[in-house]
Amino acid sequence: LDGVIYLTGTGALPTELWELSRSGPVVLVDEQIVGFDLPAVVCDSRRGAREVATHVLAHGHRRIVVIGGPSAMWTGQQRLAGYREAFAGAGLDPDSVPVLVGDYRQDSGCALAQEALSGPPETRPTALICANDLMAIGALEHCKAVGLRVPQDVSIVGFDDLPVSALLTPRLTTVRQPAREMGASA
Repeated sequence: LDGVIYLTGTGALPTELWELSRSGPVVLVDEQIVGFDLPAVVCDSRRGAREVATHVLAHGHRRIVVIGGPSAMWTGQQRLAGYREAFAGAGLDPDSVPVLVGDYRQDSGCALAQEALSGPPETRPTALICANDLMAIGALEHCKAVGLRVPQDVSIVGFDDLPVSALLTPRLTTVRQPAREMGASA
């Protein structure tokens, strides 16, 4: 074994992999794990999140709910920090924007969109900022199920630019993560 390219998806590093890193290269992709000094190939999730939140704000949205990633994961933390920076830059108190924590899965996005959009039309959010495309797809799924029009009733944005995102109706506004380039670099 010459090395390991590890995509955690969990924010955790198995003990065996840490032990293996002492005798050979282990490279993390799209993750940094606190307490482990391992090389990592990452995209600038914070900047991407700040830019997509700025885009949402530029379209006049002020009643926003963030469907964030797992708070234990580096990507979830970075994206939330970027959203909060955009809110502060637009004069919004970042603490006033509700954050519902998801797990990066489609069913999580669906359930959290249901929670976020359950209020009366005059108080529910006009935009959902989702920390990845799968949760955004889940949010779109919920909206279709309850008859909410996207983007007329609620706007939804994602992060990753998964190939399936281009096939959705309506098309998903998303941040492109350079997955192929990150894999090649790792």
